[in-house]
Amino acid sequence: MSAMNNLMRILGITSLGASLVKAKLVQRFVGEIASVITLAIATGLMAGALLVGAFFVLYEALVHYGLEPLPAQVCVIGLALGTVAFLTKTLTDKLRGLRSIPERIVHTELPFSGHLNALADSFMEGFLKSADQPQQSKQH
Repeated sequence: MSAMNNLMRILGITSLGASLVKAKLVQRFVGEIASVITLAIATGLMAGALLVGAFFVLYEALVHYGLEPLPAQVCVIGLALGTVAFLTKTLTDKLRGLRSIPERIVHTELPFSGHLNALADSFMEGFLKSADQPQQSKQH
């Protein structure tokens, strides 16, 4: 019974350690997501302000150099739509990249975690099977 108690104590300590590591990984993941969101908002606001100014200057330049207001507006709107399409594509690519962050964190922190989990699982399966089966003595 003493060996079983020691084993249970070791398994409890291991489980606690695994929970702490998982909490740390989740905390890092949430921190990275918050950073990406904050940077995306700040960058979007600044880029939007610059683009509005640039489109206005472009429109004024087109009208000043002889283009009628309606064709100038169509040119600026077409350029603005192209810019929005490009930025939307870039944003969706970055959001898809967020899905790989947990895997990168786990592989950086615990490169052998998958192997250790498989080893622990197979050990426990074998241990529980041997505990369920009574020992039979070999007679020659």
